[in-house]
Amino acid sequence: MKYYYITGVSRGLGKALAIATAEEENTKVFGFSRNNPELNYENFEWYFADFSKNNEIENFEFPEINVTADDTVILVNNAAIIGDINFTGNKDNSKIIETYTVNIIAPAVLTNKFMNKFCNTPAKKIIMNISSGAGRHPIVSWADYCATKAAMDMYSQTVKEEISFGSCTETRIFSVAPGIIDTKMQENIRNSSPERFPYYDTFVEYKQNNLLWPPEKVADIILQILNNPDDYDNVLLDVREF
Repeated sequence: MKYYYITGVSRGLGKALAIATAEEENTKVFGFSRNNPELNYENFEWYFADFSKNNEIENFEFPEINVTADDTVILVNNAAIIGDINFTGNKDNSKIIETYTVNIIAPAVLTNKFMNKFCNTPAKKIIMNISSGAGRHPIVSWADYCATKAAMDMYSQTVKEEISFGSCTETRIFSVAPGIIDTKMQENIRNSSPERFPYYDTFVEYKQNNLLWPPEKVADIILQILNNPDDYDNVLLDVREF
């Protein structure tokens, strides 16, 4: 049996992942988001979660399950926001705080809770953090998004080193850059302006020229990794290489 905990399932990649995993055999999928994706699968359960609120992150609890050595428990930290697209010095400070909270504080806390809950169980454990190419290459006006995704990569690599020292047996962790996907985040980017974002025209052209990947395509690749974790030695992966 595979048990999935997936954040940010209301739309985009998170919703595509929820559907893809729910359509697998012998799975139970728990989805967390601010809005209900209204998926009609008997093996899917949705829970309200607002990962922009520190108190809700701190009080977050994984739904109870009973696992055996034959089971795999998987956490997918997918929820993220682009933040305030603007030059540093002109940003909304509250949006800076929100971006760091959703993009790195929430995944770090959930990973800590996940490992605390399941490390002493015989089940196999996989942590899948959804990173970004923006965490590996700077993009003007995205300082907070780039920084939080770079933090996600380093956090994942550090946890991997801790696992190698025996902190949590039978555990794999990955940080995957999903490429440029046709999601609400891309829509938010196109709703910015050239004055605030010098690469505005480039991202508009991505949509016009059908260069954005469908979320379902990326979800299939991520599922390939989750179903065959031993095939991948690196923590940092990029779907464009598949």
